Amino acid sequence: MRNRFDRQMESLNSQLTHMGELCEVAISRAAMALRNGDSNQAMNVVEADQEIDHMEKDIERLCLRLLLQQQPVARDLRQISAALKMITDMERIGDQASDIAEIIISMITVIQIINILKFLSLSFCITIIIYPSISPSSYIAFTYPFIEALSTLNTSFLNSILEDKDSVFNLILLYIKF
Repeated sequence: MRNRFDRQMESLNSQLTHMGELCEVAISRAAMALRNGDSNQAMNVVEADQEIDHMEKDIERLCLRLLLQQQPVARDLRQISAALKMITDMERIGDQASDIAEIIISMITVIQIINILKFLSLSFCITIIIYPSISPSSYIAFTYPFIEALSTLNTSFLNSILEDKDSVFNLILLYIKF
């Protein structure tokens, strides 16, 4: 009977360690996602929180089973009650990492929208400047890539236009008829 109890206590310790490792990974991935502005990594953190939540329930069931079946005393009882408190705190840590990741995802979306709005205002200014001096067919050829990029939300294309000020200047020079 004691051997079974010892195996269950070892299982409890290994599950606690694994849950702690998952929390550590979630925090470091959330920090990396924030540093790199990586929404995919942030989504991974949100998904990993479900595993942390699942582990909390598994460990809690094991602790309750140990308490009910084995009726531990002294050191064993303290270890099980400490485990119950630890899993609550670790689950909260996982939730906080997930919350940070969700904020990162929202921030990235807002930044993309801001860049699109910057691009729209820039393309509008360019269009106003060059429209009188180009033929309608050239105007369509000039604006089509921008409209397509906007309709497909091709943020990498739009960001490259915003970052490369010379390309905007060259486009203006290219389409203005002297």
